[in-house]
Amino acid sequence: MDQGQKGIEVLFTDGQIGFAVQPKTDCQHFKQTDFHELMKYVEQNKNSLFAQQCIQCGDSKENWICIQCREIHCSRFVNAHMVAHNEKTMHQIVLSLTDLSFWCYECFSYITNYLISRASKLLSSIKFLNQEDSKDETQEMKQLIEQISNLKVMDEGEFNYNKLIDGLKNKKYQRICVLSGAGMSVAAGIPDFRTPGTGLYSQIQKYNLPTPESVFEIEYFKKNPEAFYCVAKEFLLSFDAKPTIAHKFIKWLDQREQLLKCFTQNIDGLELDAGVQQDKVIQAHGHMRTARCIECQEEASIKDFMNHIKKGDIHKCEKCPKKGLIKPDVVFFGEGLPVEFFQNWNSLGDADLLIVIGTSLKVMPFAVSVYKVGQSIPILLINRENVLQGRNNLIHLDGDIEENCKKLLADLK
Repeated sequence: MDQGQKGIEVLFTDGQIGFAVQPKTDCQHFKQTDFHELMKYVEQNKNSLFAQQCIQCGDSKENWICIQCREIHCSRFVNAHMVAHNEKTMHQIVLSLTDLSFWCYECFSYITNYLISRASKLLSSIKFLNQEDSKDETQEMKQLIEQISNLKVMDEGEFNYNKLIDGLKNKKYQRICVLSGAGMSVAAGIPDFRTPGTGLYSQIQKYNLPTPESVFEIEYFKKNPEAFYCVAKEFLLSFDAKPTIAHKFIKWLDQREQLLKCFTQNIDGLELDAGVQQDKVIQAHGHMRTARCIECQEEASIKDFMNHIKKGDIHKCEKCPKKGLIKPDVVFFGEGLPVEFFQNWNSLGDADLLIVIGTSLKVMPFAVSVYKVGQSIPILLINRENVLQGRNNLIHLDGDIEENCKKLLADLK
């Protein structure tokens, strides 16, 4: 390690001790422009890169290359010329020509991110390429180099609306993640939860629940399923929702292959109705497509469940010895989120743009999803309330969500 950093101690089979270190994933000193120039340098010098010597002492055993100026210097285990280079220039990030790791002097840590992971595989191919490899394999490697070196990079500096439109229109953002909430479906006739007067919690106060949230608490449902049935009969059977302009905006991103994942708190499935690919939509709080017994987990027909709601009859499982209650596959308070959510949650760390639409970010653990995204990643917030105050690289589009999405789509034509 260039700075003697230690992590998890590892005992090798030959008795030697090493250390496994978790690289930092949100280094704020990493600049895509520097990385872009480095990859261009790699492409131009791929045949001699790993044989180059320290420009100060001529050593070639263990060298690093500065990604900002591309100078090559030896490590601290030789003559520490890269350490001296950092102290003189304050160029923070270097690439090891020995093990292909990236190190940030300011963070005092190895670093990684989506671009670095792709580059590491490419650099490994270059370094260990057999010169007798077939022409096809060499051509494939060349195409990979070109793909990375030609990545469109956002200009450094303040994130603003013009840069957002340029980045979306010209596909500079290729791994967009969306966090959406009830506000996105209000225009479809589905009330949100917390808006005073019009929100669902305001409208169900007439049912004299202990708290408005009680209707969605699993323990309360077990004791008083009638409350959920009454609310469901009034609200679930009273609308025929269609995708909104906001849903069509997400579909636009997906069609252009710029959408990585859409994490939604909504159970209405309007993203899918809009045509977003199912594997891109993560319904963190479940959905209304299926139902099941809360005791034996036997799946039940959602159509049968809705018929019971319509009649006001409590739907119980016929296959369960306990005659357990049937409920839709919606996550109630007190239940765990779907496995699918946690399996995909870390993909937020690969985002190059985060879009937050119509959510108060108050329900856990969905609310902390925004912190999975690196501090340097730009965020577009389409919301009546700025729930991300203090966040860098933030554009907040206040006002009506539909009007804002309509303007976005018009500006993107």
